[in-house]
Amino acid sequence: MFESTKELKIKYFDKINDVLNNYDEMIKKINHVLLVYGIDFYKFSQGQITLEYINNQRNNLLIDLKNINQETFSKIIESLNSIRKDYIKECFPIKETTDKLELEFIEKELSVMNCDELQEFYKSNFLDKNKVRLFDIEIKKRENSVNDSGISIGIVKNLRETYTIEDEVIDNINEWTKFFEGGRQIVSGALVLIKGFDNQGKFIPEIISHNEIIQFTQDFYRKQATNKINIVSIF
Repeated sequence: MFESTKELKIKYFDKINDVLNNYDEMIKKINHVLLVYGIDFYKFSQGQITLEYINNQRNNLLIDLKNINQETFSKIIESLNSIRKDYIKECFPIKETTDKLELEFIEKELSVMNCDELQEFYKSNFLDKNKVRLFDIEIKKRENSVNDSGISIGIVKNLRETYTIEDEVIDNINEWTKFFEGGRQIVSGALVLIKGFDNQGKFIPEIISHNEIIQFTQDFYRKQATNKINIVSIF
């Protein structure tokens, strides 16, 4: 395994930033649907349209907010996963041990390892296709067992599913993926935005309920219909 070069890291950070531009486009789309609803609400406040019509527009706005948020986050998550895959492939190529005697020895060693040793084995060899295959076979054998130290094999299985390379590019991808996956789960009732960044450069999420957004929009357009709304003004 070799350390990814500075140039490669820069290239992939640029790719991440390109993907995150979808978030900025999402803000523009949200501002647009709020503008459309806001103008209608202004007309309603002036007695130009009916209560039934504005209620229908409100329901349409709720659908738009959910769909825009969900579609954008899904697109970003898919793109980030693709970038992660490409980055690992380019910087940490998969190996494949083929020596039969070595593999037989590893298989025997795995059979007597405790859970801690199995975890260390996986961390050291998870980029080797055939070693991971032997690891998976051993885990399947032990799935319903508990080792002498009382640690369930489930912990090792979980490591297999969640372990990732310790690398700043991958860490960045994982942080953003976690944010957008979490946000996607609550888009039916709230909008998930990025408020800013803390001293460590980590983003600060902001969750705004759809009811808050609608109230903000109504207040903004109650007496005028000329200014353009900006969702980030709610912060």
